[in-house]
Amino acid sequence: MTAPRLRLGVLTDLHLAPLPQPRRGWHNAYDYEGSLPRLHRALEAFAGAAVDLVAILGDLTEHGDPETISSAVGDLARRSPAPVLVVPGNHDLHVGGSDLADAAASSGGRVRQAGWAPVEVAGIDVFGVAATRRDRGAYLAAPPAAAAGGSGPAVVLSHFPVLDLEDELRGRGFKYSGNLADRAGLAAFLADLGRPLVVLGGHLHVRRALAEGAILQLMFPAQIEPPHEHAIVDVTGGPEPQAAYRTVPVDGSWDGLELPLFSPAEATWAYREGVWREAQPSVRTSGPERSRSAS
Repeated sequence: MTAPRLRLGVLTDLHLAPLPQPRRGWHNAYDYEGSLPRLHRALEAFAGAAVDLVAILGDLTEHGDPETISSAVGDLARRSPAPVLVVPGNHDLHVGGSDLADAAASSGGRVRQAGWAPVEVAGIDVFGVAATRRDRGAYLAAPPAAAAGGSGPAVVLSHFPVLDLEDELRGRGFKYSGNLADRAGLAAFLADLGRPLVVLGGHLHVRRALAEGAILQLMFPAQIEPPHEHAIVDVTGGPEPQAAYRTVPVDGSWDGLELPLFSPAEATWAYREGVWREAQPSVRTSGPERSRSAS
């Protein structure tokens, strides 16, 4: 029997907003004018890669206003080559809290907000951390008491990191955009599921692959700032599950910038004896990359 394989096209932190916008940035300057065209080019690339699912890992919008959320979800519904699963980011929750879920529910099934009820795509379960906002800017995952059972590999879409990276990023001299208030509880909940998990995240605007036991966390850079990457992720089941990713800069010129890219542009990981390990070690990035223009 052929092992199930799920191919995802991954985008995060697009920060779509009405134009013009004031100058903003995080690690590097934001490019609001290019965000929507980059989304369209990434979706075209996903069509060429024959993805089974497009995953939007939060901060689809800058301000979380209903008009921009509705427009962005409508654009995804019309242009995506595959079904779309989204999770909210902190920026999507600025105004309301349910606007992203409401817009997805009105998309005719092309766009859905992922949650703790798994969606099976190409034989692989996909969960989503639909975080909520609490007082004083705290965000919670609030996982259920128990999740649906399963033994094969599963994908978890989360805007926020599950495995903490604050000390690493601050130690490298980069800003850290924060964790879920219940991050440790979420990590423990996921570890207790007893199955190999591939967590896809954004929020931190960095490229970083990190494994801890049965959890492989792949954090991806933001579309809104250099290097404007999207990613293709393959998750394969079977006796020895595997996860592979490759990242692609959509466009841009960013000579002289320090880019927060702390893991290789592509890598393959294998799950054996309860642990994820890099299967084909690459030349590992030891620190931020000194940038060059995209070709």
